[in-house]
Amino acid sequence: RGVRAVLVLPAFVAMRPMGAVVRTVRSRYLNDRIESVGRATAMSAASLVFSVVRFPLLLGAGVVADAFGPYVALSAVNAAFVGCAAVLWVVETPIRAGHDTGVVPAD
Repeated sequence: RGVRAVLVLPAFVAMRPMGAVVRTVRSRYLNDRIESVGRATAMSAASLVFSVVRFPLLLGAGVVADAFGPYVALSAVNAAFVGCAAVLWVVETPIRAGHDTGVVPAD
C-alpha cells in the first residue's frame, strides 16, 4: 500500500505547475481568437465558466474517492480527461492548415 502512495505522489506534485501551464495556454488561445472589443469581458466570462464547471467535477472526484479510494478517483479523473481530450481532438482540430496564428517569425 505504501508503494502505491509513492507512485501517486508525483501526480499530485505535478498538478500545481500543470494547472499554471494550462491556464496560460488557455488564456493565450482565447486572447488570440477574441477581437479586442469585449476581450476582457469574454476572458472573464470564460474564467467564470471554467470555475463553475470545475466545482462539480471536484465534488464528484471527492465522492468517487470516498466510495472507491483515492487511487480509483485519480484514475477516473485521468481517464475522463484523456477521453474528453480525444473527443475534442476528433471533433475540433485546434490548429487549422493555412490559418494565420498572428505569430510573426523572428528575424
